[in-house]
Amino acid sequence: METKICEACSTITLSMLVNGYQHPLDYDQIQNSKVHCQLCAFVANAYDNQICADVNGCDRTHRGRMVWRLSTVGPSLRAGMFRLDSYHFGPTLYVCVSEDSSLFQNRIIPHREIQAADSPRNFRLLRNWLEECCASHEGCQRGSYSGQYFNDLHHSNPLPFRVIDVGCGDGSQPRLWTTHYQQTGRYMTLSHCWGRIQPPKTTKATVEAYHVAIPNSHLSKSFLDAICLTRELGERFLWIDSLCIVQDDPGELAAQIDLMGAIFEGSYCTIAATDAKGVDGSLDTDMGLFLSKPETYKTACLLVRDENTTPGGIHQVFIYERLENLHKELLSLLQQKAWYWRGWVFQERELSRRCIFFTQEIVGWRCNLYCETERTGAQEYRHPRGAPVLEIRTKAGTYGHVIEHRIEMLWENSVEDYSNTKLTYNSDKEKAIKGAMERLSKRFGAVFHFGILDLGAEEDICSQLLWMLYSRRNSLFGRDSGFAYPTWSWLAVNNPVTWMPKTNLTHRERLSDVRFGQFLGDTQQLHISGPGHGLRIGLPVGEIPRFSRFDKYPPEMHFGSPDMTVDSSAKTILSGGNDVIGWVLLDNSEAPDELVAIPLLQYFRLDDEEEPICVEFLALAKLPVQDILLPGETEKYRRVGRGRFIKGTFNLLENCTTYDVVVV
Repeated sequence: METKICEACSTITLSMLVNGYQHPLDYDQIQNSKVHCQLCAFVANAYDNQICADVNGCDRTHRGRMVWRLSTVGPSLRAGMFRLDSYHFGPTLYVCVSEDSSLFQNRIIPHREIQAADSPRNFRLLRNWLEECCASHEGCQRGSYSGQYFNDLHHSNPLPFRVIDVGCGDGSQPRLWTTHYQQTGRYMTLSHCWGRIQPPKTTKATVEAYHVAIPNSHLSKSFLDAICLTRELGERFLWIDSLCIVQDDPGELAAQIDLMGAIFEGSYCTIAATDAKGVDGSLDTDMGLFLSKPETYKTACLLVRDENTTPGGIHQVFIYERLENLHKELLSLLQQKAWYWRGWVFQERELSRRCIFFTQEIVGWRCNLYCETERTGAQEYRHPRGAPVLEIRTKAGTYGHVIEHRIEMLWENSVEDYSNTKLTYNSDKEKAIKGAMERLSKRFGAVFHFGILDLGAEEDICSQLLWMLYSRRNSLFGRDSGFAYPTWSWLAVNNPVTWMPKTNLTHRERLSDVRFGQFLGDTQQLHISGPGHGLRIGLPVGEIPRFSRFDKYPPEMHFGSPDMTVDSSAKTILSGGNDVIGWVLLDNSEAPDELVAIPLLQYFRLDDEEEPICVEFLALAKLPVQDILLPGETEKYRRVGRGRFIKGTFNLLENCTTYDVVVV
């Protein structure tokens, strides 16, 4: 890449970049030069968008000469800015070089320049990432959920039922290859959004012909690019859902959907077509994988002289503008993509042990250990993935309380992430996370009841049942909205869910007996026996004077720091004297006329000596029509929310009535 640089900027040396310098042109000269010099354009932008850090405020227009200074600490040159003084400075600019440069190799400038997604450099970089990970990352040889070992180095993992044989790139066309689970090897997978325009599919009418050859004319741009990339990485097999599953064969479709978790976890690497249908997923055309290019960013390309070397020590240095997406960590960038928030993509990205991300901005990589992008450069600037460590056993060889707590945290975090995604069909909500549940079940013997984790201890089950809405997005599933899950399951709501933080809570004690019962049709009963108390609903929490989310309440409210995170639509709970004694967050916006609170757990509070006990409860409503109960039968209720008593809990528990209910 070449950009025009004015004569003044062409005199910049390496020591000037590292140690700082005053730009030789004044404000008026910069305005004239910015038209044909990109670095002067950056200086002009610093004038126009300078930040004033003076705490006393500043209303002056500053037009002094700009000074270049580093904006990062440490020995390496990674970023800098043009500024007038310590209080007035422009946006951050990023400094990069080619990885072939001695400046990169000696860690003077440790970040790579941006190249086209399908450049030879990026293909080589992807091969290096894969080879290093396969050879030296023991943690990436195991599934993060299942712990299952995969021998990628010796190609001894079982291949899926059907894969695409991409050939050797010698002009041969790709074709389907049915293994009948009798072959081993390595295979890549493609994660993509189907979008409004359906991708190419294998059907009963085409499956036989596709085993001979899949014409390029039948493939989308993303599929062609994925085949090209698979060949470039030296791999032979690729799995794409719409091609490797016969889409009009209900039996095969159901069987393969159940295996999606295993397919992506066993994959050597997943290719993510994050922006092929646009950042928002709304495009009717498929733009393919290779979208990022250096022209996306305004760049000043400098030839700087190193005074400490012999004559001829000239280095090419790239200075990039601070675009929002360029400085973000990879995860933050991906979370801006519609692809990331598709429900079916959740287990594809979470269960895959390695992923390559092709975005409009940059090429990225993630394995079980760390994340980086093509710009990251030196290994010390990689971002750890932060995956939980679950393999901790007691001396007896069993899993102790610590591991159970970590499993719970992993599952709660997974559900919080997954519940933010979107699905077209309500009936797919459990299917699209089934792979993750199966992996944890196989590894730890966990049982899942419609997404509720059951490790055996009733206290833990009670904790899992106390999920709550994080926010309301006021949207419904587009189709089969009549499909119903049990009301006690978070699958029953089409909103993001979360669990209350346990900050300043200790000495958990179970107050009710819970057990999962028989199925009624497609749903399962939940039996609860324990104390219960009627609820008097007051104003929304958001209408309490001086309240705003995450800020403190007046001391007499006895709301602790975890209560500050509750959604402001939560309702207050009133005592007989109209004092606020707690809150309840309803699963739907309107409350039934009669509600009963069934306490499940109580905690000792470390942040309130006056009210040291809080009680966590489910809010239930009796089903409106019930047959005459036979001897031994219990009344049926539905869950309508969850809440917490925080004031007068001793008296409240003493005045409870014993309930024996079935929640459906």
